Amino acid sequence: MQEVCRLLNVDKQHTSYYHPETNSVVERFHGTLNTMMGRMISEQQRDLDLCLPYVIAAYRATVHQSTGYSPNYLMLAREVRSPVDLVFGTPSDRPPASYDDYSTAMEERMKQAYSLVRQHLGTAAQRMKRQYDVRVKQRQYRKGQWVLYGSFTAPAYITRVNSKGGSRSGNESSHPT
Repeated sequence: MQEVCRLLNVDKQHTSYYHPETNSVVERFHGTLNTMMGRMISEQQRDLDLCLPYVIAAYRATVHQSTGYSPNYLMLAREVRSPVDLVFGTPSDRPPASYDDYSTAMEERMKQAYSLVRQHLGTAAQRMKRQYDVRVKQRQYRKGQWVLYGSFTAPAYITRVNSKGGSRSGNESSHPT
């Protein structure tokens, strides 16, 4: 797995087991999974274990808006065939001439997909920032005003306000009494 991460320039990050809120991607997936499972299971909830593989397969086959690809494609460099593909058929690829040709082609597809995913994620991040900035109100501070600053353990006193609206503060001991 380290070699795959090295080839794709992926930096793995680890989060704490006891603080799941530090990994927002997993929390978002859990919310999506709960919503999908809620729509699939019966009222008695006795078939949860029978529905789970199909719900996960549907999730993995769905193209995500933020990446532009399905998780199946990003992990396997191809889409997984489903039973509906047997009925309607899928475009067939020519079999590779050798294992080396296959691995080279797969590496190229994965590199191309990951570079496009990074672009899509950058675009998604900019879109989310714009949506966030619409709701944010810029704070205006005045000289002499008390504010919570830094770790929010002690109030700070505004000693100077610059022309751009930024301010400089000191700790409680710098208050002019």
